Amino acid sequence: MHKKSYSLFVKAGHNEEPHNHNDVGSFILATKQGQILCDIGAGRYVDAYFQPATRYDFLCNSSRGHSVPIINGKYQQSGKNACGTLTQTRDTIQVDFSAAYGESGIETLVRTFSLQEAQVIIKDEFTPNYESFTERFVSFIHPTIEKDCVRLGNVRIYYDYSVATCHVSTENHVFHCGLAPHGQTPCPDMQSTPEQAPVYLIDFHIKQQLQNIAFTLSIED
Repeated sequence: MHKKSYSLFVKAGHNEEPHNHNDVGSFILATKQGQILCDIGAGRYVDAYFQPATRYDFLCNSSRGHSVPIINGKYQQSGKNACGTLTQTRDTIQVDFSAAYGESGIETLVRTFSLQEAQVIIKDEFTPNYESFTERFVSFIHPTIEKDCVRLGNVRIYYDYSVATCHVSTENHVFHCGLAPHGQTPCPDMQSTPEQAPVYLIDFHIKQQLQNIAFTLSIED
């Protein structure tokens, strides 16, 4: 979906697609500054990248490298049964993706995106029978943590800090075909030397046994 100040792309489907990444329920938020919350793209092609036993050890292929929850310390499963369904109206996108986490997940997980002219509200609703629940957002842009929000470029992520604590970690991503600014896909050139860049993993650890949590992504001029 597109608005004047941003574009939003949301992923459903299943986790056994060609060149699959475990990314059901993930999204990209792009503004005039590029991809703010991004898909980091393909990694460097090495043998382990294509082996079933090791493919999802790579950040870019695993759900740990996408803007989706981590439930009970577990990431999404691979395979056709790890799936989500998407419904859309004029200004709303909803994804039901509880099945993406397999037996290690929870019974219900529904993500709703409500689009306004200069902000996106993301609300996740889930059953409260979890031991731990972490909301993860992914960016190539260095975040600034403020009292009630996280700033990424011209986007601020507002959240209720009374029920969630924010933590940022960093991992390096080796690009398939050279360095891509802000998560943009580089032009294919298999002769170029792969470069790497830091990926910022912005985690919101939920303190209580909640049934939902919401984030407001505010886009500034």
